[in-house]
Amino acid sequence: MKKGIKIVLSIVFISHLSFNISAQENANVEMKPISEEAFQVVAQFFQYDKHVPLDAKVIGKDENEFYSREKIVFTGFRGSQVVGYLAIPKTGKEPYPCVLQMHGGVAMGKEAFWPGSPYTDWVVTEGLLKSGFAVLTLDAQFYGERKMINNYKSGSDDLFGDNQVYNFLDLIVKSTIEYRRAIDYLETIPAIDANRIAASGYSLGGMMSFYLTAIEPRVKAAVPCLVGLNFYGVGTNKAFPWTMPSVLSPWNFAKAIGDKPFHLMMSNSDPFYSKQDARNLFELVGGENKTLKFYDCEGNHCLPKEHANDLVAWIKEKL
Repeated sequence: MKKGIKIVLSIVFISHLSFNISAQENANVEMKPISEEAFQVVAQFFQYDKHVPLDAKVIGKDENEFYSREKIVFTGFRGSQVVGYLAIPKTGKEPYPCVLQMHGGVAMGKEAFWPGSPYTDWVVTEGLLKSGFAVLTLDAQFYGERKMINNYKSGSDDLFGDNQVYNFLDLIVKSTIEYRRAIDYLETIPAIDANRIAASGYSLGGMMSFYLTAIEPRVKAAVPCLVGLNFYGVGTNKAFPWTMPSVLSPWNFAKAIGDKPFHLMMSNSDPFYSKQDARNLFELVGGENKTLKFYDCEGNHCLPKEHANDLVAWIKEKL
């Protein structure tokens, strides 16, 4: 390894383990992206061995008047078992474009996108399926049916608890890799057009959609929502002692998205970022095919129900 790369690698790992305590007193710390050389090192965190068999299985099926849904399980990061749903619409024609949906950090897991969820995520899923898009949703590490690997604690317990830096790294990196593995699976499904894949997510899932779109060339468009941006103390809300490694800030991944169609959906009032934070991040996205929209919502980290129609309409236009 060249000396310069060794130095970059050292800097990157130090930033994983370091906290800027003084920055926690400042609600809106301006983050600057790491260098291109450093980003190439960080990007290696998200690589995986494609030769490891997926061993994918369908373990359940259900359907209604507008979609057929399979419950799937496949081998994820280092032998972990990833559980998800793949829904195929009953409108339109095969092969169908597919949207990868990523749940938030306080959500119930993949179930956030299906009937019975208290979130508006299901409205988006329904809209996509009725518009002829397939939908894939997974349980991220530590969530849903994967709580067992975390002593049955929810993922949010570890995000805001002890050892949060290490748990966050585990969650983010492994879950993003597993969505890459999920695309490998989609490429084996004749009903799916693997050349038309988009990524969308909320909060934690919005961050993962950032990473995935920047790292994975097979993702052709992205709609990140409510993306957490302040890694040194969350916005103006001191109730959340959320200190995370700055190297995984979306700031560092924005430029790598390039000219892929990109739509950022954010709240006008959110403890996880300011409007200026969101605008600054948006400006860092590399291409010109991008849009940013803010919404009012009755809550401090949410989007109103009507955002669902906007999201579906945007994907129909771009994917």
